[in-house]
Amino acid sequence: MTPASKGSRACTGPWSSQRVLNATSKLPDQDLLGFIERCLSQWDISYTEEEKRGIIGSLPATYQRYELNECGLLKCPLSDEFVREDSRLKNAVARFKGEVAQGLHEKGWQKQATRAGQERSQGKFDRYLMEHIEETFGSDDRKTRGPSVQGQSQDDHDKVD
Repeated sequence: MTPASKGSRACTGPWSSQRVLNATSKLPDQDLLGFIERCLSQWDISYTEEEKRGIIGSLPATYQRYELNECGLLKCPLSDEFVREDSRLKNAVARFKGEVAQGLHEKGWQKQATRAGQERSQGKFDRYLMEHIEETFGSDDRKTRGPSVQGQSQDDHDKVD
């Protein structure tokens, strides 16, 4: 197999990000916390030391602990209880599943979001945003706001006792 065809196969295989992270993926319907818990419970038999180092290295800094067990193998820095009980992890997994279901991890959407961010930083949406803010929260012009409480002028409302 040529490198070009090997690379294209890697991008479209059953576990490629294009298949797993798109809006039609079955991933959002799966028990990801249970999957993570099973992976942790089989830490010593499922992963090589090199894979363990890679997994630990991908964790947030507070969890990047390279401790050895009594056999000289890397210990898993996360406990089963952590996966079952940590509300931040549960929220992050739920948010991730929602993002996948909405297609927010698809290449096309990511490119559009990047382009929109660049256009926004160039001021392209400033007028729209100002109009949206005024529509949502009202104008900052005191004359157009009117009384905030029935029978009370804005000036009376702004006075501090």
